Amino acid sequence: MIKKNPTLRKWIVSLKRRPQNIPLVLLVVCCCIYTFNLTAHSNAVMYVSARIIALYLFIVTLATMLTIFSFVNAYAGKKRRLLMQAVVYALIAVQFILEISYYNIMMVELYYRDNPVPLTADIANSVNGTVTHLVALGITTAVIILIPVYRKWLNKIDTATEDDEDVAYSADELRVEDE
Repeated sequence: MIKKNPTLRKWIVSLKRRPQNIPLVLLVVCCCIYTFNLTAHSNAVMYVSARIIALYLFIVTLATMLTIFSFVNAYAGKKRRLLMQAVVYALIAVQFILEISYYNIMMVELYYRDNPVPLTADIANSVNGTVTHLVALGITTAVIILIPVYRKWLNKIDTATEDDEDVAYSADELRVEDE
């Protein structure tokens, strides 16, 4: 099927050369999920008495965007690869910690306080967006960790075309033709 479909072949060859593009796309999706829910998060902060949540939102927004740039830098060159990967994991950890803290504060404000905050559409969207972002970030983290595994799987896929097979001679065949 790969040999018959040149578009699929080109796409798979591109993934074989740069398998880190898969988690990069997922990181961009995570950033979009969080960014699209930012209005709901900002409106939900107005109802909550814990003002530290606004700082959490700012830090998570910054970390979400910096994770993408750090991930691109981690695979751009070989000099700082390990350092930049550590930065990526640290930013992801910051996102997890602050998102879980945000979720816990929102649950305390909604259900466990003496005078609970009314559940508005913005708060519901904010809490749902937080859970969605945490799930997407968990999946993305797993995909980042598994890059070496699916790099091997991608390299096992035969993407040679029929033209490549005709041109590829063995060393013995070349010696026989020279004589």
